[in-house]
Amino acid sequence: MLIEIKYTGITLIISLIMLTFTSCTHSPPLRLRDVHASILTDGTVTAPFVLGNEDDLILFVPTVLHYRFVLENTSRKKIGSTHNPIQLSIEHNTSLIPDTVMSGNEEGKSGVGQTYVGLTQLAANEVGEFIVYYKLGVKDTKGINTVAQIPERDILDEMESRALDAVLIIFVGEEELTRINLNEYKN
Repeated sequence: MLIEIKYTGITLIISLIMLTFTSCTHSPPLRLRDVHASILTDGTVTAPFVLGNEDDLILFVPTVLHYRFVLENTSRKKIGSTHNPIQLSIEHNTSLIPDTVMSGNEEGKSGVGQTYVGLTQLAANEVGEFIVYYKLGVKDTKGINTVAQIPERDILDEMESRALDAVLIIFVGEEELTRINLNEYKN
């Protein structure tokens, strides 16, 4: 009987050690293969908008802090769906982006806010591209006070240099899947 208790106790201890080891080595099912952040003013990347009346329409192209992420599904099953899509959010470690840009509301002015573009799902072992950008404002040479002006060049340069001082948060539907420290991807 003493041998049976020792055997059961040893089996239980080994099982607990293995369970602890496997839970510590669990890696998230999505792997960040590439990240790029830059300041852009490009109507093919971001949606331009028009203000004015029929006789005097003005096209504005927002300047953006643009993030491009390449993610790989390393699991053996599909991640995300139409009803529970993959979504990305960025949590900056500093007050890099003004609150008015983050909320998309600068006293009712157009040209600011966050936009996300990407796949709703990734099949097993599939790689996909995801875009997050923050509209920072527009260059307004007409003096229209209903558009947010872009920050000064030195502020834009600082935003670009510190853009990866952040954490990428990946959700599937409302559930947080993983967090990735973007500092580790700085060149």
